[in-house]
Amino acid sequence: MWNILHDELSERGYKARIMSIDHLGQLKCDIENICIEGGMSDSFSYFIQGFFDFNIPENFSDARSIIIVAVHSPSVRVFFNYKGKRIPLFIPPTYIDISSISGKIKKLLKELPDLRNYNLMKARLPEKLLAVRSGLGAYGRNNICYVPEMGSFVQLASFFSDIPCLEDNWNAVKLMDSCKNCLICSKKCPTGSIMEERIIINAEKCICHLNECVGVFPDWVDASWHNSIVGCFLCQEACPQNKDLLEQVIDMGEFSHEETELLLNKEPLEGIHASTKAKLEQLDMLVYYDCLPRNLKVLLDKAG
Repeated sequence: MWNILHDELSERGYKARIMSIDHLGQLKCDIENICIEGGMSDSFSYFIQGFFDFNIPENFSDARSIIIVAVHSPSVRVFFNYKGKRIPLFIPPTYIDISSISGKIKKLLKELPDLRNYNLMKARLPEKLLAVRSGLGAYGRNNICYVPEMGSFVQLASFFSDIPCLEDNWNAVKLMDSCKNCLICSKKCPTGSIMEERIIINAEKCICHLNECVGVFPDWVDASWHNSIVGCFLCQEACPQNKDLLEQVIDMGEFSHEETELLLNKEPLEGIHASTKAKLEQLDMLVYYDCLPRNLKVLLDKAG
């Protein structure tokens, strides 16, 4: 049955793997080891481990498998009018639809005839690790998951299911073969987060982490390093595995001079006009609203 389901997903442009629910314990151990080997602070380690739930849901005791699905996710360009200029800024792959992709995938799966007699429930699992363990993808040296034909331009979603797992997928955590003699992303990373000797990056120094958290940027962060409204795209842009995907950019909206000024001036969300809020919601940026004024200011000043 899974082979039929897999083929139907492939026809729709999705890639997926299934694995036994029995691997939950190993996934938890993997994350604990990543926190230790990555030299993370206690607070950051606590945050990472607390983000996931490795327990079978109490209301889904019949769960027998975990499904991990990969969807192509291009970069997004957004225009901001600022000081008489129309400035394009970018959001890297995986951020758009981050709050809704699981629902969309679940709806699609439930519409497939072969799944109507089975149940699905969204899982809160480490999806990059799950994709690698399942054989769906492999790690790049930058600790990002790469999926064949999609590169790192992927959105991942995981689900608990009561589908029987007759052909379990469980693989060793590995680096892409193309990374073994390549240090391009490591050299491109301005903070030195990507290391030659291990897959685990120094996550607390990564620009992705820094510009997703509220507060003032550390003094050692150079303004020229910032490149995206949220996240960071430098290592993915430099990666040879993404060279054929870089032109896949979607234009998603424009903010007027007045809207841009409101965002820069830290206007409370409840004071933002409904149309502006709708733009932010479409971009999945409401969750990062407290970071936007700071991030936009450094990017717009850099562009200006």
